[in-house]
Amino acid sequence: MAEYIIVTPYLKSYVGVRVPVAVRIDYNEMTRWEFRDVFITMLKSCRDVWELTNFCTLYGACSYTYLSNFVSQKCLDSDFKQSWGTLLGEEEFRKLMASQVAKCYKKEETVKEKLEALEDFMNMRLGKMRYPAIVDCEERDYLCRIPHKLKTPKYRYRPVTVHLLDDRFCLETDINVAIFLPYDPEEIDVESVARELDIYKFYFYFFIKKADDMKTEPGEPADSRFEDAVKIANYVILLLEMLKR
Repeated sequence: MAEYIIVTPYLKSYVGVRVPVAVRIDYNEMTRWEFRDVFITMLKSCRDVWELTNFCTLYGACSYTYLSNFVSQKCLDSDFKQSWGTLLGEEEFRKLMASQVAKCYKKEETVKEKLEALEDFMNMRLGKMRYPAIVDCEERDYLCRIPHKLKTPKYRYRPVTVHLLDDRFCLETDINVAIFLPYDPEEIDVESVARELDIYKFYFYFFIKKADDMKTEPGEPADSRFEDAVKIANYVILLLEMLKR
């Protein structure tokens, strides 16, 4: 069972700009709170996005995404804004968002894409990705929580954590960025690697260098997908080096 609420924390504590955020609350995870009203009050009191992130991490019962991932802030109407701060059930939230998406976008393809993204958020699923898929965990918090929620095999050696999913892996960094890549190199767009991954190459080098140490992670059995992930990391570095020339 999940409920939803749109809140408007400050983007940063020192920046006087508020950002609309859709929060998904999973009561199945809320084992330590007897009164949900207390939880909601505390959630709504989060002053900025950083505080909201920490709150969801601490209590493990919420995740969020910027509202701009579904609808442009330029087309938000007053009726829609009146629902902000109100706790909504799944169908209420779905209808509210679908209605606003229809008002904001006219192209059928765009509407379909936004509604699919909405369902991914509501169902806590990664959905289709174009690889490499670089996720800002501050902006799309829920995507970065999914590997943890699924309890996938993970291998950690700071500042890198590698999560092994069925059809892709996640390279989690210490700068609040997660990079999703497939195990099949054919699914990776070469031009995007050069354009988007060069600034993160340190993490790939580090992963490759420490792979043997990471394989000995306590509690995690040997997994062939780990070797596949290492191969993809090497492939990414190879592409970066080739495209430099």
